[in-house]
Amino acid sequence: MQLELTHPYLLLLLVLLVALIFSYRKSLLDFSRGQRIVSLFVRAAILLLLVLSAAGLTALYPTQEKMLVFLVDESRSIDRNARQVETDYLAAIENAAGKTPYAVIPFANNAKRPTLHGLRAADYGANSATNGDPDHDSARPEAPAESGKATSQADLDWQNGTDIAAALEPAIAMVPPYYVPHVVLLSDGNETAGDLLTAAVRSGVPVSTVPLPAATDPEVQLSELRMPPQIRQGEPFYVEVVVQSNRKTEGKIVIYRGGFKVAEETHPLAEGENVFRFRQSVENQRQVEFSALVEANDDTII
Repeated sequence: MQLELTHPYLLLLLVLLVALIFSYRKSLLDFSRGQRIVSLFVRAAILLLLVLSAAGLTALYPTQEKMLVFLVDESRSIDRNARQVETDYLAAIENAAGKTPYAVIPFANNAKRPTLHGLRAADYGANSATNGDPDHDSARPEAPAESGKATSQADLDWQNGTDIAAALEPAIAMVPPYYVPHVVLLSDGNETAGDLLTAAVRSGVPVSTVPLPAATDPEVQLSELRMPPQIRQGEPFYVEVVVQSNRKTEGKIVIYRGGFKVAEETHPLAEGENVFRFRQSVENQRQVEFSALVEANDDTII
């Protein structure tokens, strides 16, 4: 057994014991010496218990009971084949889990509300993610949505990035303290934000991975727009457009300055990273915003 204090600074209230002892030494109560000693010990014990309760004294016992947390990648880089792997894997887990509690958390730019399975009713008081709803105990994990089929603009924006670290932290935090957490990550590993390795090392929780197959559908995407942060008036500079493609094709690149088109070119795209430079200059403007658009005839996700 291990004792832990949630708010150890509240132990400073124990100085009240000194005041309590001093007050009894100066008391004018007409008690016998034995009665005064018993009264002092009783009141001191009550004060001690109140202070320890306020300080959050907790007895921790070792546990071997595990809880699994499955992080399911639903970003737009996950194609139909990968989503089928996710669906089959979750179905197998539901059949094989038995009494082992687990949670399924879909994520992309961040984590969504978990679906819980196998937790006891007493677990919900320690887990705010359930909102105390016992019906979640038997909830079936929902199958991931089909790639690129977002139901709203908010869903589309959510699917446009992959931040595994942002999903890992709340996944660990939702596990009640009397379970040993184990995270299982289903993803292609293509992060657009965050640092999974740093987050995993910092958490100290084991993370297993189920690698998903890379997208096989034709795909072209704008991955980066580079330019100098500062330039002089009239000084020429280059706007660099970085385009990723998973096959050889042809793409049209359009550059906008503010809301106006300033360049448009069509280039062959090699498999992998492609970098294109566009010469620009700025006159009589203190701040300029550039944006780019990439189009390809055989692009899957538009």
